[in-house]
Amino acid sequence: MRAASWTPTTPLSHSSAKRELRAHSSAIRPRSRPRVNAVDPGFTATDLNHRTGTQTVEQGADVIVRMALIDADGPTGTFRRAAGPLPW
Repeated sequence: MRAASWTPTTPLSHSSAKRELRAHSSAIRPRSRPRVNAVDPGFTATDLNHRTGTQTVEQGADVIVRMALIDADGPTGTFRRAAGPLPW
């Protein structure tokens, strides 16, 4: 029996969701005590893209873990990837 493969959604729906997350992160920043940041893990080789990503899951998780562990003086309201902040 062959396992069902994942069929990707249209790029428009994916980019719309990312844009909304970025806007939400920016909007709640002024009234939020926790650090709120959006993180782009990069093009990571997973089952969702048939392992065509350019980095391992561990490499993609690195920036996520770093941002999850920031202290109270860390950045907030930013959009980041492994190389650093990205412009909104």
